[in-house]
Formats: sequence, structure tokens, C-alpha cells
Amino acid sequence: MTRRNLLRLGPPVAFLLAATVGVLLVRAALDHHHSSSPATTAASAPRVPISQAPVTTAASGPALRYYRIASGDTFSSVALKFNTTVDELRALNPNVDPQVLTVGQRIRVR
Repeated sequence: MTRRNLLRLGPPVAFLLAATVGVLLVRAALDHHHSSSPATTAASAPRVPISQAPVTTAASGPALRYYRIASGDTFSSVALKFNTTVDELRALNPNVDPQVLTVGQRIRVR
């Protein structure tokens, strides 16, 4: 390779190298940001199969029933599964934000 060819190829190679380093730095910063956020830690954790069957707890009155949120679940889809309403699920789970459900989260359905 001649010196002229090296001078011709140098700037594009330097640009690609700088762009690659920049992308890697941004990606590392985003990964660090996501891993330190409690809301996203559960989503980025290794996936463990979770039983789709509702969890039932014995009580003196009507049986309490709980459900573990699966990927793609919403209050609306859970309400349909248990023949109830979104308003009833909200009343049973006042501390749960229906917009921020996480896989494996336990909610009361009855």
C-alpha cells in the first residue's frame, strides 16, 4: 500500500472507529442507567417461567385470589381472565399502578 492510499483511507477509517466508540459508550451508559433503575431491573433480569395459575389464599370469608402478571398482561386482560372489571382490580390493588405492571408482580383478583 502506498502512502497516498493510506492518506485516502485514513479519514474514513478514523471516522468509523470514532463512531463505533461513541455508540459503545452510549450503549454502556444506557445499560448502566437501566440496570440501576428498580422498575427496569425486573424486566432485564433472567426470565424464569412463572405459573399462570392464580394463587389462592384461604380465609374465613370468600377466598382471596391472587395472580402473577405475565408478559403482555394489562389490567384489562387480567379482568377478562377473571370475569371482573378494571375498576374492581384497581379497588383491590390500590398501591398498584396499572400503567407500570411488571412480569412476576402479584396482584389481587378477588
